[in-house]
Amino acid sequence: MSELAENPFADRRVRALLGLSGGLMIATVAVLFIDDPTTTYLALGFAVLDVIVTPYVLGRVATERNSDDGLGQSND
Repeated sequence: MSELAENPFADRRVRALLGLSGGLMIATVAVLFIDDPTTTYLALGFAVLDVIVTPYVLGRVATERNSDDGLGQSND
């Protein structure tokens, strides 16, 4: 079985698209449904943060999963 079939987060494009889709949803809600300018800008900031951080975190998850000592596993 290929690595991509085992872990879809191993593909950089999947991670980037998940970050973009989440940021786009947050930005859409901010622009269309929030009336207060301060809250709108705050939500847009969260959207940008989501676009940047989500691929990074998913990449860390993919590399940790492929390593010998996985996340949250004890050595007992």
